[in-house]
Amino acid sequence: MKKIILALASVSLMIALACSIRDPLGTFIDEIPTTQNPYYFNFETSLQGWQVGGNGGTAGGVRSLVRSSAKSKEGSYSLKMHCEFTDTSATNNSGMAGAVLSGVNLTNKPVISMWLWIPLAAFGADPTGSNPNMIQIFVKTGTGLSWFADTVELSDTTKAGIWAEYSIDISAAPGGTASVGEIGVKFLCGGGANTTAFSGDIYIDAVKWLPEPAAGNYIANYTWEDGSDLNWVPETWTSDQGFNVPPAPVNSSEKAWEGTKSLKCHLVLTQGSVNFTKGVMWVDLPNATTDLTNTTISAWIWLTNGLYSASNPYGVQFTFKDTAWNYCNLTWNNITNTSSGWRKFSTRISSDNFNYNAGCDLKSIRQVGIQIAPGTGDKFDGYVWLDKVSITN
Repeated sequence: MKKIILALASVSLMIALACSIRDPLGTFIDEIPTTQNPYYFNFETSLQGWQVGGNGGTAGGVRSLVRSSAKSKEGSYSLKMHCEFTDTSATNNSGMAGAVLSGVNLTNKPVISMWLWIPLAAFGADPTGSNPNMIQIFVKTGTGLSWFADTVELSDTTKAGIWAEYSIDISAAPGGTASVGEIGVKFLCGGGANTTAFSGDIYIDAVKWLPEPAAGNYIANYTWEDGSDLNWVPETWTSDQGFNVPPAPVNSSEKAWEGTKSLKCHLVLTQGSVNFTKGVMWVDLPNATTDLTNTTISAWIWLTNGLYSASNPYGVQFTFKDTAWNYCNLTWNNITNTSSGWRKFSTRISSDNFNYNAGCDLKSIRQVGIQIAPGTGDKFDGYVWLDKVSITN
């Protein structure tokens, strides 16, 4: 439901499975790749340097790594990671597998993508409950190896038992794309009703990085360079007034992702409160009956680390209203920034990515919004900035 390289010395690509509360592909090469080839791992003739525990990490519940012809996304082989996780065990509630690379610079290829085959059992006992399992695609950047990640909740069981692509755009990573120290995937199984052990195999294939996709034709593009608020307004509905607090949203030159200006928004959130369960910023589209089916929406949002919660993550969603005022929300994206900074959120607009739909017709959209909500019991009072919000086909 909720929709994810010491480049100068070494890169560790790791996979971790932990328990907590809360395309076209071309011809692959079977060797440690260079920056000229974006297809890093295909496992056609070897493990390509992968090992249990990765580069000095903890093996934990990962028992073995083997090449397997049982499943593959591309070619004939993939990497099979056999797992034996016990969520009540301090030693077996996490585990890693990884490979070391060297000399990688992703300045011109900031999108990291990999295909995973995850069995239904790994989705947990209650995938649509309050504590679903999660998967993170992450990087660590800069001299301090700052964490940067995209998180997807394993709540959409239609993706269980099939190959699914997971990716992250690292353009806004704290240390930049030329100083990435680590890339990887992290799995987390939920708490509460979801506390079940997992024994089985996870498959990995077709790891690549690519240039950021070129923008298509703009249906809408908001950059705030004209000095106005571009008619973005806060939601005033009872429980969704997180942005409807003084001072009002305002054009600001304090921060900008592109150009010199952005939209500064005061945000107040209190989970479970009458008025501040979430905050939504809305804008009317240029065409009041816009067909957004299979288009792409993206936004750069400056987030403070005060919106980071390891156990009860805050989240960002794109939301829409059609001409009949029916609304829908797309995939939930956990906020994983442990340091303040710009973060890009992007998703394809389609019924496959609905988190919630109250009869909204994507062929007749009049308003687009950005929604931020807290995790259970969390509170926030501070500012976020919006920039480069665009919809392209």
